[in-house]
Amino acid sequence: MKRNAKVSATVDVHEPEEYLDCDLYLAEDGRSGFAIKDSDELISVFSYGGVHAGDAMVVKAVEQGARRLDCFDTGNGFLPRLYGRHGFQPVARVRWNDEYAPDDWDYGRLGRPDVVAMAVTDHAPEHVEYMDYDHACGLAAELAENEI
Repeated sequence: MKRNAKVSATVDVHEPEEYLDCDLYLAEDGRSGFAIKDSDELISVFSYGGVHAGDAMVVKAVEQGARRLDCFDTGNGFLPRLYGRHGFQPVARVRWNDEYAPDDWDYGRLGRPDVVAMAVTDHAPEHVEYMDYDHACGLAAELAENEI
């Protein structure tokens, strides 16, 4: 999957055993999909080049219970805008840390973007603050849970 797209490094691909406790979704053509972890965390959204199925995948994910996620803020906010069109609001930001960069990260093309924690919530903070990754994801989980 990762070799087929310009921004494929932004897809968080987990070890296979980590998907055992997830709900997995794959489009009929097998060229796009996603996983939902812990019943509400959207992970590993992908769409092969030329398919442009990101919006359709996020719509399906929300229908299946996705209420929180984190994503890289690359390409002029492409991913936060994609998720934002489907109700996800930014709740925290995490500064880039080279130590946690994906192995195939292309610094020349993708730079060193922030990670944005997002949740489907009516209670997103007015000002999105920087914090460490665990606190950012915890805040997204807390806000998403309060909306159920």
